Amino acid sequence: MATYLSAHRIAEAITRLSGSRAKAGLFDFLAIKRTFVIKGATAVRITETEPAFTKALDEFGACGDYKGRPVKPDEAFYLNPFATRQKSTQGYRSKKYRSNGTNSTITSPHWRPVISFARDDPRKAPLSSLAPDYLEHLESLLFKSGKAEKQNLTDLAIWYFRGQDIETLITQAATAEQKLQALTQELRTRVGLTDGEVTHLFTTTV
Repeated sequence: MATYLSAHRIAEAITRLSGSRAKAGLFDFLAIKRTFVIKGATAVRITETEPAFTKALDEFGACGDYKGRPVKPDEAFYLNPFATRQKSTQGYRSKKYRSNGTNSTITSPHWRPVISFARDDPRKAPLSSLAPDYLEHLESLLFKSGKAEKQNLTDLAIWYFRGQDIETLITQAATAEQKLQALTQELRTRVGLTDGEVTHLFTTTV
């Protein structure tokens, strides 16, 4: 039997993520990390013509379909759960985010300590990869100032698995806490999150 996370649980996770220390750019970092895993590479082109990247964006932000069609594709194709408190957008991004969102964000000079670029073909977008000492710069790049707590990794897992049948992922879990732990571990695997990244970016209590 199919098992899904409840809308209430997802809404609560979004509220906590948006109230955390994360800047909106954490969404882009996670999409890039997921792209590496899908592509099976450590350097990828972050463009709308790269299927691994658009799949990663869909997994982390797509608002879903209704009767086989995207929900409000022009103004609300994606939702960045870290940015729902933005007054102008409430975290929503249009479908154009594929072409002028993440790839525009990471070309900012502020991202250079985290993302490196290499151009192997002048006719194509550069290959993006993690900079050698990127871990040391994650918090300064991706955290807001202030006293808000770090974002919780389990909350991110709840958001990531929204609308997905999670039955096969939690079959070995007996308690609600164990089920959430299983989802969190699966998220880490799918995104390729390292221990260092988790330590810098998240709390891990369930």
